[in-house]
Amino acid sequence: MKKSQAAGFTLIEVLMVIFLLFYLVYATFVSVRELMEAKGRIDYRTDQGQVQRSLWSIIDRDLRNAFYITAMDLGWNPQPQTQAEKDDGTPLPVKPIPATIFQGTLNQIIISTRSHQRMSQDVPENEQHFVRYVLEAGKLKRAESARAINRDDIGNETNFKEITLLEGVTTLEFKYYDQERERWEDSWDANRAETLDKIPGAVKFKVVFTPVLEDDPDAKPVPVTIESSIRITQRIYKEGSFEQPKAKSASNPPGT
Repeated sequence: MKKSQAAGFTLIEVLMVIFLLFYLVYATFVSVRELMEAKGRIDYRTDQGQVQRSLWSIIDRDLRNAFYITAMDLGWNPQPQTQAEKDDGTPLPVKPIPATIFQGTLNQIIISTRSHQRMSQDVPENEQHFVRYVLEAGKLKRAESARAINRDDIGNETNFKEITLLEGVTTLEFKYYDQERERWEDSWDANRAETLDKIPGAVKFKVVFTPVLEDDPDAKPVPVTIESSIRITQRIYKEGSFEQPKAKSASNPPGT
């Protein structure tokens, strides 16, 4: 009688199977890792894009609603005193001081703007307020006043509410476009002689920050730059003083 031979795998066949299984596991691991890294890059770019859009939207809203009012806008239009008024000692009319401001340097800016949004009713709020942007200790801060009805509100720090818009900021720059000279300036002051009662035609801002990668602390993040030019379309002056429109409306009533 012939002895039956036991069927089985040789050592080489077993090793080949183990190698194939190991290769499949390794290939799957590499593919999953690449997909996770790609997803991380996409999420990172999406987050940074959202940060840039949000920051631009805030600054854009404040600057586009910037305004500046002069004493003439408030109806101040004194006429030369007559001799009788001089003899009687009639005092000259007091020049009103509007609660508006537009002052900016290369690294900070403070403006009067109508960008405030009323969040509730029957509260002492005003759509006109002061806004200040400044860079302090690597943080881009925005300070907003509760109102803008008095010049004293500008220097009253307790009237401002400050928040940090962005951290890791290395650069904050502002440029101001002078329409008469057709050039960008490093500073602007509506109370200064050469730019008295004027606001720039546009403001250019640049913010450079380095994001913090919490998922990979060993990674070297690349600095991100946000840069844009915003045109200021707010008209400064009204069409003359208050007395002129009243006289015109009286002589030319609506419908004539």
